[in-house]
Amino acid sequence: MKTFIEYVDEAQKKLEMNDGAFSKHIGGGDNRTLVSGWRNRGSTPEDYYCIVIAEILNVDPLEIIAAANYSRTKDEAKKTWWENFSKQHVKTVVGVLLGLAILLNGFGATTGASQVTAAAVISAVLVLRIMYIMSS
Repeated sequence: MKTFIEYVDEAQKKLEMNDGAFSKHIGGGDNRTLVSGWRNRGSTPEDYYCIVIAEILNVDPLEIIAAANYSRTKDEAKKTWWENFSKQHVKTVVGVLLGLAILLNGFGATTGASQVTAAAVISAVLVLRIMYIMSS
């Protein structure tokens, strides 16, 4: 399971921003300490920031919300619950993506060569995304 800070780092790298610029970009206003607080003091964000970061990374917001809640809780039973939730959520997303890829391939096969090629490309992208999610 990726940590919340790993998601923050990934989003910052994608946007090529430091903590202060990133804080402002995601709606933290002039609060330059927003991200550094997450990083250095172990504070965790409200769901709003998790969703904004998910939009930047083009991932399901529940991935990041789960990571933030995992970081936030001190109770080991709750940590285990959040970790299991995250794993189960990924399995559900993978199942939906695989189903969509199969559907698209079937659609392409009945509509012509150009659609088959498009469906194959989409399927390949979905499989790569699934592999990325499962490796995280």
